[in-house]
Formats: sequence, structure tokens, C-alpha cells
Amino acid sequence: MSDDVLYRHALNIQHFAGWHLTYYCAADELRSVDQVTARDVYDFITDWLPRKSWVDSERRIKSYLATLKRYVQFMAEHEYMRADVATSILRVIRQDREDMIRTAVTYYDEPQKKPSSEALDAQLRDLEARWAALARKDVEKSMDIVNQSFTTQEKRKPSQSAGRKT
Repeated sequence: MSDDVLYRHALNIQHFAGWHLTYYCAADELRSVDQVTARDVYDFITDWLPRKSWVDSERRIKSYLATLKRYVQFMAEHEYMRADVATSILRVIRQDREDMIRTAVTYYDEPQKKPSSEALDAQLRDLEARWAALARKDVEKSMDIVNQSFTTQEKRKPSQSAGRKT
């Protein structure tokens, strides 16, 4: 492995271990990194990574999957992890790989639902009614202002200075 690949794997494992320890410490389930399950790997890739780390490129997701695969193989080979647990994790990484990548990459995509023509017509009618009501209120308000100005002019008394001669 090149130094760059080794460095990337180390960062990925550090990120995964930090998530795992923080997540389970917060849940009061103190578990070490050698107690990782297939569900933990799946949740990390498909939910936590795109949501908390904003990792949504296919290349980066594949990098994390490769790192986790090598990490689990190493842990099983040196007997830091039970063989059956390692096998289930590797099976999930192999079988659900494309699903995990697609889920992570499209995590923030908006669903593409187009409203029906009936729904659009109903929205248009609602907007027209609201605009008409606003226009009526504006006309009524303007008429009130005009009426007020006429009534105040009629009630206004001439000023005292108007009657004086200088």
C-alpha cells in the first residue's frame, strides 16, 4: 500500500472508531471497537456518514467500505474479533455494497413527486381567492382613508389666526 492509501485508511478507521465510541457511550452501552456488528457498519455508511459528516460522494463511500473490509479482516485474522461476527460484517459489505453506496449518495436528494393537475388547479383557485380578498381589503382601506379625510375637513374649525387682521 502507498503512504496515501495507508493514511486514508487510518483516517477512515479513526472516523469510524470515533463515531462508534461516541455513539455507544452516549447510549450508555460502553462497547469497544472490536465489538462492531454488521448493523453498525450499515448504519455508519448509510445514515451517520452522510448526515453528520456530509460524505456523499461515491468515491469516499467506497473508500470507507474498503477500509472497513480491511479492518474487519485484520481484526479476525489476529483474533481480536470473533470469526462469525467478522464473516457477517464482510457479507454485509459484499452483498449490500451497492445499496449502501446508493443510499449514502442520495441521502439528501429531494423526492421527485409531481403534483397532480387537480392539486395544481386547487392551489391556483386558493391563490386567486386569497389575492381577491387582499385586493378587497386594500380597496376598503383606501376608501376608509378617503372618507376619514373628508370628515375631518368638515369638522375642522378655522384657526384663530385666520380671523385676525394684522
